[in-house]
Amino acid sequence: MKMWCAFLLLCLSPAILADSVPEKSETPFWKSCGKSDKFQIDRLVVYPNPPVIGESVTIFLNGTLNSSVKSGTVDFLVKFMGVKLLNLHKDLCGQASKYKCPVPAGPFSLNETISVPKVTPQGRYSGRLSVEDESTAPLLCLDFDFMMKKPTNN
Repeated sequence: MKMWCAFLLLCLSPAILADSVPEKSETPFWKSCGKSDKFQIDRLVVYPNPPVIGESVTIFLNGTLNSSVKSGTVDFLVKFMGVKLLNLHKDLCGQASKYKCPVPAGPFSLNETISVPKVTPQGRYSGRLSVEDESTAPLLCLDFDFMMKKPTNN
C-alpha cells in the first residue's frame, strides 16, 4: 500500500499547502469534492513541485482523521489529456503493508520518496480520489489537475 498511496499522492502532488504557492497556478491543482470529509489535510508538501519525469519526488502529508476507520474503499480515477488512464476501486485496508486497519482517530502522516519513471508521458493529468469508510461515509474526496513535465536540460 505504501507505493500505491505514494502514487495517489503523486497525482495530487503539485498542490502545496502551508509554506509555498504552486508554480504558475491560476487555479488550485486540487480541490475538495467532499462536503463532510472525516480526514482533514493540514499540510501537503511535494518536492520538487511540479514533479519531474525521470526524477525522484518526496511527498509529505499530514492531517487529522476525525474518527477511527475499521475498513473502507478507495476509488481513484486518472485521466491523461482527458482520456481515462486508470480507474481503480480498492479495499482501503487490503493493500496495507505499512498502514493497517483499524486506523485510530487522530493525527496521520505520510512521508515517502518515489521515482517518476522516465517513460511517464508529459501532459495534463486530472482525476478524482475518493475514500470512504466501512459505513460509506466520506473520509476524503479530492479532484486534481496538473501538468507533468520533462526535465529541463542544463
